[in-house]
Amino acid sequence: MERFTRTQLVAEALDAHPDAAGVFRRLGYRCVDADDWCVVIEKDTLARAAELHGKPPDELLAALNALPPAPPPDTAAPNKPAP
Repeated sequence: MERFTRTQLVAEALDAHPDAAGVFRRLGYRCVDADDWCVVIEKDTLARAAELHGKPPDELLAALNALPPAPPPDTAAPNKPAP
């Protein structure tokens, strides 16, 4: 089952996995860096972002879906002090 899809927003993909930004950078999508942050991240799907960058969407999706499963979110109790 694919975790990343053509219709998923770029922002959702970045939030879904801590290594997703590295995939974007490796493939030449500079807009995920703080200095080059662009509106594409918040408003466009993965497929549209690829098209806007002149890249095939399937390449981006394959690289994102090749990531190992994301680690589970921190499950520490909300009132527990940090170590």
